[in-house]
Amino acid sequence: MNRKQKLLLLLLGVFIAWVSAWWIRAPGYMDADYYFATAKYIASGAGFSEPFVWNFLDHPAEIPHAAFQYWMPMTSFLATLSQMIFGLGFRAAQLPFIALTALLPLFSAWIAYKLHGDAQLAWQSGLLASVPGFYLPFFVTTDAFSIYAFLGPFWFFSVILAYNKGQFFRWLLPGILAGIAHLTRADGLLFLLLGIFMVKYIPSGKLRAIGGMISGYLLIMVPWWIVNWNMTGTLMATGTGRLLWATTYDELFAYPPEKITFQRWIQSGLGTILLVRLQALWANLKNLLFVNGVIFLSPIIFIGAWNQRRTMLMRLVFMYLILLLVLMSFVFPFAGSRGGFFHSSTAVMPILWALAPFGLKIAIDKGVEIRNWQREQATGIFVPATFMLAAVVTLVLFWNRAIGGDYFNPGWSSEERIYQEAAKWFEERGVDQAVVAVNNPPGFYTQSELQAVVIPDGDEDTLRQVVDQFEVEWILLDNNYPAGLKELYEDPQSSNWLELVDTLENTQGMKIFIFKVNVE
Repeated sequence: MNRKQKLLLLLLGVFIAWVSAWWIRAPGYMDADYYFATAKYIASGAGFSEPFVWNFLDHPAEIPHAAFQYWMPMTSFLATLSQMIFGLGFRAAQLPFIALTALLPLFSAWIAYKLHGDAQLAWQSGLLASVPGFYLPFFVTTDAFSIYAFLGPFWFFSVILAYNKGQFFRWLLPGILAGIAHLTRADGLLFLLLGIFMVKYIPSGKLRAIGGMISGYLLIMVPWWIVNWNMTGTLMATGTGRLLWATTYDELFAYPPEKITFQRWIQSGLGTILLVRLQALWANLKNLLFVNGVIFLSPIIFIGAWNQRRTMLMRLVFMYLILLLVLMSFVFPFAGSRGGFFHSSTAVMPILWALAPFGLKIAIDKGVEIRNWQREQATGIFVPATFMLAAVVTLVLFWNRAIGGDYFNPGWSSEERIYQEAAKWFEERGVDQAVVAVNNPPGFYTQSELQAVVIPDGDEDTLRQVVDQFEVEWILLDNNYPAGLKELYEDPQSSNWLELVDTLENTQGMKIFIFKVNVE
């Protein structure tokens, strides 16, 4: 690519990132709410703790309690640093992710050139990365998507570089990047495992290579383990392993967490266990084809990948995706099929964007050979059409997911607005110190700064246990309630220990009940 093309990709990336971020005015969902809320709390000087409880897996005894006992801290660290520089608030926290998204087209073009050495195809790859389909709103919010889109390719190429040398210090970089990936997402450990596996194929210096990679990994992870030990008395998060024996997604919010046991999992039946995992595998494969492949790009991505299948890069990508599919389908099927695979597969997205124009070129070459296409004419039709279709799909998906029917009040912020209304309700009544049970504790906290605990999976008795332990005074019950609270939502006057005080409505017209806890 020439300098003009590089500059155009950079400007296009900046333009699309900033324009899309204009509508992404709030984190948008619990994961992103969590990273923003913890970052804001840390930036305000409160330390590595959370003023809310969003699951009970690690047995939180009180509020606040130790942070990052389920999700890893790197995303929050970036958002914390940004807020320490630019001030507290979502826009400040969002800046690093906007910047990374802006650089993605240029980065993807660089990846493409490294892959096949064709400057024109690299330019086309950069254009595709500027219209990333389903991922656009997620790239510019406070989540790990844009981080992983850079970490994955950097790690793949660092392994290739180290593989050709086999020296201790060459393998430090893959280890460091694996550590950063693990510090970003728990499944980032896959990079370390895959790197160790690759070492077996180098002709000499295997022990030096493994030693270098593990040293680099520990260089990143040991400081965090020390912090975690000081917070909890353990090196790594406790309780997450319970989800190995979950029988439904909602058991992520089980109370008490001891009910999630191996014995209970086995009793659900081997047929059910296998069916759940096959369903998760099918969901993740569809994600790979229709989300990562932006629906229509999958065939040409496959053509490009197959052509490059003997290169080390593609072997690494194939092995990573296989490991990720196994982890997110058979080990953690509920979390994996409900977002885990969607998150972590961004590690290969720049490579998929690099493969798409390459695969299209191969397809056009076949058309010229078999069907006597005119190369220039076919290229002039299919290449612009591919980009335009990707742009239209991205625009439609972004409009439906992020903007919705109200141009000035984007749907992405709908939960934020109802929590703002609830926060105003509490403020008007002088409630400035209370614990509130709610569906999305970090999201509610960012709007109200009231401590919050998640409504547990279960019935009223389960909710009462949580109320008693965390001294909950108020409950916000919306239409996304656990199955055990169906009667309470349909008849909010039915409880003898919850007083219905007021009713709000969300943007869909669904009721949100505000209960006052009346227990001695």
